[in-house]
Amino acid sequence: MRAGGGGTKAPLGRARTRRRASIVVLAVVLPCLAGCGRAMPVASLQITYTDPMGFGPLTYGLRCSPPSGNAPDPKAICAAIASQPALVLSGPGQDHSCPPTPSVGVHGTYGGKPLSVAFSACLGGQGDLISRWLALLPGSATLDAVRLDRGLGPLTLGQSRATVQALLGPAKRVSAGIDVYESGVAEGFMKATPVLLGVGYDQAGRLQTLASNVIALSLDGHEIASTAPRGNGLAGLLKSWMHVRCGRHAALADHPVGDGVPTTIIESSPDHPTVVISTVARNACAAGTGA
Repeated sequence: MRAGGGGTKAPLGRARTRRRASIVVLAVVLPCLAGCGRAMPVASLQITYTDPMGFGPLTYGLRCSPPSGNAPDPKAICAAIASQPALVLSGPGQDHSCPPTPSVGVHGTYGGKPLSVAFSACLGGQGDLISRWLALLPGSATLDAVRLDRGLGPLTLGQSRATVQALLGPAKRVSAGIDVYESGVAEGFMKATPVLLGVGYDQAGRLQTLASNVIALSLDGHEIASTAPRGNGLAGLLKSWMHVRCGRHAALADHPVGDGVPTTIIESSPDHPTVVISTVARNACAAGTGA
């Protein structure tokens, strides 16, 4: 006992144990202060991304608690909504004139209540929210990319019909066995050349043909419209491609065309050419001219 101390000193080992226990408790409490108060309400949402100048519209399914669905990185999107509920609860904003720009629509239920909201740079006061949504979803660099003999945008040869239709919804019409979609919002631009996307399946319901004349399609980061052939000339990325004929149309192929070999064909046109990717060479021509 220390003189005048009025008590006994705790053993050193017990004091260290208490300090360690305090540290453990503090480590548990601090994360809760940062995030435990933002528990994600039960949510079932459809998120529709539309780019008037590119690939789309695409509809992603998302559920939270726990995160799931075909949306890219459901966990990150659910966490973003939990930290910023305005991403699903914002007012409509005031419409104003602006150039064609990507938009995001969110529909479904959040916390047991129905919701239907839209986000766009063309809606006043939504600049931050649409920027946040566009950062959470695949951008044009991914959605408008041509992957030679493999896929286009978010679609890849061999995917199931159910997977494709979950993203694209029902086709607008069928032409020569190809499901045809109107890509984006074509109103107000390029009406002389409708912007289309065509999707064809094999007998097993697997994706075997893709065709699109979306204006912003790119190859290795370069827009195809700016490198497409004009008459008999070749330019840029396509200078080593082969001249082929698709019916009455001049076109280019990335390798000799043969049945059963996946092929990418680019058909010439005055403005934005048609790109066709198919596991069946004859479809690579028919899809582009028939869509």
